[in-house]
Amino acid sequence: MGRLSVKKERPIYHLGLILLLALVFISTTPAYCPARAVPPPSVLLDVKDKGKVKPRTLVLPYAFATDSMGMVVGLGAGLTGQYQKQLTIMGTGLVSTNGTGIGVAALNNLRPFPQGRLYIDMLVSPGKYTKQRIYTAGEPGLLLHTAGNNESDSEDYHEGRGWDNWAALHFRFLLPLAQEKDTSLPAYTLERGFPVKGNYGGKGANPLENGIILFEISPFWRDQGYKLKNRGDESFRTNGITWSLVRHNSDFPANPTYGSNQCLSISQDYGWSDSTSSYTFWELGFSKFISLGPAPGFRQRVLALNFWTADTPSWQEIETSRGISASHRPSPFRGARLGGFYRLKGFPNGRFNSKSAAYGALELRLTPESNPLGKIKLLKFLNIDWWQFVGFGQVGRVAAEYNFEPLTSDLRWDFGLRLRLMATKAVVRLDMGISEEGMAVWAMVGNPFKGKQSENEVLI
Repeated sequence: MGRLSVKKERPIYHLGLILLLALVFISTTPAYCPARAVPPPSVLLDVKDKGKVKPRTLVLPYAFATDSMGMVVGLGAGLTGQYQKQLTIMGTGLVSTNGTGIGVAALNNLRPFPQGRLYIDMLVSPGKYTKQRIYTAGEPGLLLHTAGNNESDSEDYHEGRGWDNWAALHFRFLLPLAQEKDTSLPAYTLERGFPVKGNYGGKGANPLENGIILFEISPFWRDQGYKLKNRGDESFRTNGITWSLVRHNSDFPANPTYGSNQCLSISQDYGWSDSTSSYTFWELGFSKFISLGPAPGFRQRVLALNFWTADTPSWQEIETSRGISASHRPSPFRGARLGGFYRLKGFPNGRFNSKSAAYGALELRLTPESNPLGKIKLLKFLNIDWWQFVGFGQVGRVAAEYNFEPLTSDLRWDFGLRLRLMATKAVVRLDMGISEEGMAVWAMVGNPFKGKQSENEVLI
């Protein structure tokens, strides 16, 4: 494509640039991404900066349109490397023509003790929605025969005015093992967005010798509700603690060429305060990255595989005068759920939810050698290092029991395409998934494989 002059571009090209700017910013703000897909705490250096951390800031207004919110305008800001070289602070606020309003603030990788191994993430978001959709019977605990399960109809949901407020803390302790035995902050030196020096992993399976291991304690709180006709307000509330052990064992966690990731997580709602129900929920995630080597025209070719499974051992079902009721279960927006941002992207967010779940994905990731976006003058401030296109396929289902047969029969599936790029040293992506129920598009940040659920998923 060569070096382009903005003055010579056609009007449709201007529109493309505007959409790209909106994608980059709304993807790098937490309003549109579950932030727990982030890599481990690290410092990203560029060879051009000669070993020095270069603080980066971004302030950007944006606008876009969705079926659920109408026309949206917002303003976001973010900075990294300003007070601590690994620290990122972000925030955004938006309003829409149908009365929706969302605010989000996030602080990632705060290091409270110099040279310490403890890192803290904080996230908070109030939200008011005009069209909020939940695939559930609408009454906490009540199970209709179809709502949200694998055989449910795509129209089996409630949609209306509502609210979604959440807050979370993540205490992440970098264990003194393997690659981080003698250091407490991973660092990578990048050239055109690829590592040329750093804490490489993925070359062995022994967790005592390879990988970055984190122990995480994550207190959470969320209150999501909506207005039902003739019944007033109905809400689902949860609070508790998630305990996780996460291992990143790849050459570069932000964009792996080879290696693997593992995550074991247990979430416990203890029934404190106004929680809808106490419950215990566990999940296990595994990812594998296989390098296919470079090829003419491509810097990187990777085959990526992902598997995730989950269960709610506390789940109990009883018959009542109103039907089958389940107690000690997560709220529909948490727990064993599929559809949306990460798993079964061709379905609406939270389309399936039940006691148990299993999911698998296969992706082919191709990173071209050329980088025409990085040569566009209007986008220079984004420092786009590379772009990548991906083809993916996914299968999975939820079930009322955790057994091999129900979790491997009558699987739901989808396929799609993804555009990813590294802008201002953050990996952002635009996913398009297609399923038997339609098509969905998601603007996100980070990798598509997530080892565990998180409460901070905003419905849009």
